[in-house]
Amino acid sequence: MNAVQASIENYSNYNTLKKLALMMIAHKSTSDEIGFLRRMAKLYTVNQGGVTIDGFKEVLSDYDYTDEEIHRFFRAIDVDCSGKINYYEFLAATIEAHGCINEERLAEAFDRIDSDDSGYITIRNLRELLGSEVPEEYLNDIIDEADVMVNDKQISYGEFLQMWGIEGDKTRQETIKNVTRRRQQNL
Repeated sequence: MNAVQASIENYSNYNTLKKLALMMIAHKSTSDEIGFLRRMAKLYTVNQGGVTIDGFKEVLSDYDYTDEEIHRFFRAIDVDCSGKINYYEFLAATIEAHGCINEERLAEAFDRIDSDDSGYITIRNLRELLGSEVPEEYLNDIIDEADVMVNDKQISYGEFLQMWGIEGDKTRQETIKNVTRRRQQNL
């Protein structure tokens, strides 16, 4: 459970494009790949159609987070801003705890977002994925967060892969240690 909690904590700091990619990966994952996470997600989401902030606080009560931290995590996972964490949002936020992220999965996610097969993720691709009601400014912000190499208003596969760099692995391991320490202090 500590790895799942660490995954949630790390997820809260990810940029929006990385969250969207993780949702794509979660959606395409099989029960064999993420069976444990699916069972957990169903426990938390089936009864209410999603996890509310109160349910989320209850789940995290063993970790001694402040209300501010819990609300930040919740807002970060609630990508659709519905006030509830749905099944795929939960899976996306926790999938890294199960080790299902490899370059093949990342390539699949990139290709699904790059719907016109241009080799780049563009505002047009994001509009197609997220819908016409999403404000242009929000789409620009998603591109700007990940457009770190060339600043050409599109995301190359290299820029996309950079979101999963080696620094992410170090951060994930450090977060797991911190979460474990926090939980042990509360027992």
